[in-house]
Amino acid sequence: MFDHRGRIGRVEFLEAQIIALFIIFPSVGIATYLVSVGGANGAWVGLLIVIVGGFVSVVLTFKSFAQRFHDFDKTGDWTLLILIPFFYFPVLLYCLLKPGDDGVNHYDKSLAEVLHDSALSSSTENINAGYGSEQSSAASGGSAICAGSGSEQFSAVSGGSAVCSECGAKVPILSGRLLNHRVGSAWK
Repeated sequence: MFDHRGRIGRVEFLEAQIIALFIIFPSVGIATYLVSVGGANGAWVGLLIVIVGGFVSVVLTFKSFAQRFHDFDKTGDWTLLILIPFFYFPVLLYCLLKPGDDGVNHYDKSLAEVLHDSALSSSTENINAGYGSEQSSAASGGSAICAGSGSEQFSAVSGGSAVCSECGAKVPILSGRLLNHRVGSAWK
């Protein structure tokens, strides 16, 4: 829940914002009730509930904004814009309306997995040998799978990309390693 790495699309971002609201509003409501009913003891319990609920909401909000900026291939530092008065809603609308980058970018989890996954190191020969019309199977030397079709069959092409044999999507090759690609969709 608190991992800010990776990317999220517009739907996941909207879900995170709604969840944050459904955490903070009931926390304030419960705290208000406890203060009115419980007096001094209720005030302390209510304060604790608001602090915990507020902390979880703020962390979830910042996490989702950072991941959304990662989807634009921008650093999560852009999230600090929401702290400037009157900037929260324009930044929120920007994150809700702007589509994310297609393909792999610097913040994609699959990129990190590939860079740190030693199981893919032997797939270098399969991909490099597959230039032309031959197909290379990532399953025989690694674990690359097309995110769109689930296929492990790729036709290697020049220019640092391989083409999925089933859906035809270009999948980047980084240092001879095949990367999973993201499928383009309207709400990505």
